[in-house]
This record gives sequence, structure tokens and C-alpha cells, in this order.
Amino acid sequence: MPSEDLARLSASELAPRLRQRTLRVIEVAEACLARIAARDEEVRAWSFLRPEHVRAEAHRLDAAAVRGPLHGIPIGIKDVILTKDMPTQ
Repeated sequence: MPSEDLARLSASELAPRLRQRTLRVIEVAEACLARIAARDEEVRAWSFLRPEHVRAEAHRLDAAAVRGPLHGIPIGIKDVILTKDMPTQ
């Protein structure tokens, strides 16, 4: 499956593949980062994004034991929610 298609899959489509390790978290992360790069100039959905952090976390999750049903599923956090290491708007 081409990586650009991975960014369009639902969590329920990604989760079993990530759990079974037939798909790596870094592949999903790269697909999502590519989609963001291609679309965000028009969409402007992201006020803060650290691609290097996304990649580091993806590699960490790929090396770790699967911890639950959402292991490796990408999410975005609305910038009005206070987080420890990201700016709040």
C-alpha cells in the first residue's frame, strides 16, 4: 500500500495492522506528515507540529511492546488543551 494511502485509513483499519506488526508506526507517521505537508498551507489545521518529535515517538513505539488497542494510532491535540510540552493558544 502506498504511504499516502495510510493517512486516509481509519483507526479501526490501522489498529490491527499495527498490533500484528504488519505495519510500522513510522510508516503511518510519515504518511500523516506527508499529508499535512501537502495540505496544511490551504487547510491551516496545525498551529504547532514537530515532525522530528513525531518520528522519534514513532520509532520508540515500533521498538516497544504493544500497550493497548490505540498503540501507534496518530492523533492531533486541539491547541486549547493544556499540554506539558506544547504551546496552548
